[in-house]
Amino acid sequence: MSTASAVDVLSHQDPSNPSVLIDSFSSMGFTVNGVTYVGSMALFPRVPLLWNVKSVEELTPESLTLFHLVNPKIELLLIGTGSKIETIDPAVRQMLKEKRISLEVLDTPHAATTFNFLSQEGRLVAAALIPIAPETPASTNP
Repeated sequence: MSTASAVDVLSHQDPSNPSVLIDSFSSMGFTVNGVTYVGSMALFPRVPLLWNVKSVEELTPESLTLFHLVNPKIELLLIGTGSKIETIDPAVRQMLKEKRISLEVLDTPHAATTFNFLSQEGRLVAAALIPIAPETPASTNP
């Protein structure tokens, strides 16, 4: 007999605890509720977590396990793929479909904005965010 494991990140949180709000982002990471985190983030309406995924190539069903183990179940996962929208592994889409979690793949700036908006509305949304690429100096034309 197998026992399902779940991570209870939403239902026992202190209601007076403010919702997670992304203040800013950079090539280094994210500022969430005034605290700066270096690297990728897994965000839930009341819980920010560092997430050990550095690139779109590391997005796998295994790297997204946390998002389908939370209680209560999230309705929507926003994946921010950095500076631009990237194609993700079809196995990721299939796994989330099987878990009945809707998916939106966006660039990180749009994923962050959408997360803030939906989270403030009280939706059961999560975000998997990879930092944006560092800005490259503008080239000069001769």
